[in-house]
Amino acid sequence: MKMNMKNFKKSITKFKESLSDFRIITANLTMLIKTAFLGILSAEIWHLSIAVSNKVNEWIFINNYENVAIKLCVVGAILLFVYLLARGIFSDARKIIRSGRIDVLAAFVFGTWLSIAWGGFLSVWDARILSSLNITQTLTIISGPFILGVLVMVRQLILIWSEKKRTSSFITDKELDKKEADLLNFSGKAERFAEQVFNGGSPESFVFGVDAPWGIGKSTFINFCKEYWEEKYTEEVVVYKFSPLRYLGTASLLEIFIDGLIHAIQKDSFIPEIKPLISRYARLLKEIGRFSLFGLTLPSLAVDYTADEACDDLGAVLKRFPKKVIIVIDDLDRISFEEIKDILFVIRKSFAFPNVSYVICYDTENIGILEAETPDIEKVGEFLEKFVNIKISLYLDRKDLENYVSENLEKTLITSIVDPLPVRQAIGGLLDIYQSSTYHRYLPFIGDVRKLKRLINTVMMFDLQSTNFQSSDFDKKDLINLLLIYIHYPNVFRKIYDTETKGGRGFFSLIIPYDDGYPKDQTGGQGRSSLSDSSYKNSTYYHDYLKKFPEDSHQRFLLDRIFNVDVRLKTDKDGLYGNDYANIDRIPEDVRTSLACFNGG
Repeated sequence: MKMNMKNFKKSITKFKESLSDFRIITANLTMLIKTAFLGILSAEIWHLSIAVSNKVNEWIFINNYENVAIKLCVVGAILLFVYLLARGIFSDARKIIRSGRIDVLAAFVFGTWLSIAWGGFLSVWDARILSSLNITQTLTIISGPFILGVLVMVRQLILIWSEKKRTSSFITDKELDKKEADLLNFSGKAERFAEQVFNGGSPESFVFGVDAPWGIGKSTFINFCKEYWEEKYTEEVVVYKFSPLRYLGTASLLEIFIDGLIHAIQKDSFIPEIKPLISRYARLLKEIGRFSLFGLTLPSLAVDYTADEACDDLGAVLKRFPKKVIIVIDDLDRISFEEIKDILFVIRKSFAFPNVSYVICYDTENIGILEAETPDIEKVGEFLEKFVNIKISLYLDRKDLENYVSENLEKTLITSIVDPLPVRQAIGGLLDIYQSSTYHRYLPFIGDVRKLKRLINTVMMFDLQSTNFQSSDFDKKDLINLLLIYIHYPNVFRKIYDTETKGGRGFFSLIIPYDDGYPKDQTGGQGRSSLSDSSYKNSTYYHDYLKKFPEDSHQRFLLDRIFNVDVRLKTDKDGLYGNDYANIDRIPEDVRTSLACFNGG
């Protein structure tokens, strides 16, 4: 008896919990009413089509056009089938069937039966309209949709047949979509992160952050995650990727985000009430002034319907949604700081619903630059921690970057019209940098994918095939350093060009005693000390020019790697040049002809 009472109490408790979750949502009622009207409309269209077919059949039998009519019907059925297939009608039908929405089906059938039971609400008007049309007008109206469909399909076929595949000689700055093309060893990291975001399909909502500098490959990393979700959890995940940078400056950024989210959810799932629920909730939030940046002042249609009620209704629908919604927001650090704060507010406070998780991509340092009032990176990081629950950072190993350069160079040379040998020789200095001890100093120039693409494309753009590298043996490191100056500091490169070409020398290039600008010794003589009598040195013009830049500046570093005598002519491990390493008589001829610091003389 006691066991029965205990089971009875458990049943009562469970029933009460079920009642607490039971909620009649206004959007559901509205959607069912609209579905019933759709059933009525479908039945009315059916009545009209019957009346039209009777009139056309009468004309066909009178003129003995039965064979022609049959052929036209077959052609029309084929065109209709192709059109519906192209429009995805069958996948939509499968989606509706798999949703198991008996309530929607019942509302549609009820509306259809209403029209049938009354014999067609518009049957009188249909008869009047048809009686006023002759057979030519009727056939013209019937053929109109088929003609339009044929024109659309023919146009698409012409575009497909006339499309020519052209390959580019340059590397495009476009993120990768498939892990098969992974050159940065991202696919494994992306799969682990994607599995963590899915979180076993738990309905708990989290905000994940991907913090990495520009150009490192955040978008590619996210695309690999998206591919993993869509392959492994096809029936369990809805992925929506939103990039606010595409809509920068628009006043309706929130509406664009909402429309995209609704489309992503409805693309693979049949939830007709989701659109009015999300749209009304967003509108109510804007009306209470939470979105001063995005808001459009739309009047409220339901005075007694609050944002909290809309939030509860939307949460109830998403809680029973069989899939997990993963919203990816890319390029967050490329919009203004005020827009960033508004979007983060939307994520954390307004859309923290069941079965919804966020992945936002940003660079903390760039967000710190955007915030003029709080340029402190630590404070910006503390601000982001209020919204981001879990954060990961992306890093690129020098070996991965080296492989990326080699692989992309090979792919580019296959489609390029230039001679591949000079380009390989020119890019060889870049590969040497990845193996050098000064690699960390080159990170601002070759430390991410975007900068590498720019460098390789610049090499491909130059007329390198006209230079005989085999005979001149121009130093590859010098060439790369000059290219980096050309790309990142054009004013410095212009100074090199103006002073070291057209017969000029001695400003950046090394000079010998009695040349203009040769440094004086301690006694004030013109270079007569025992060590400097026959030594190469940098001119006083070079040292004065370097004073324009801070000691630890990137400009000074690159210039010294090319022209500084203490860096460029230092003794190697075999002691090639001896102790007096800058001595004119000790420098081999092949060194003087290969290094950029030697320019005639």
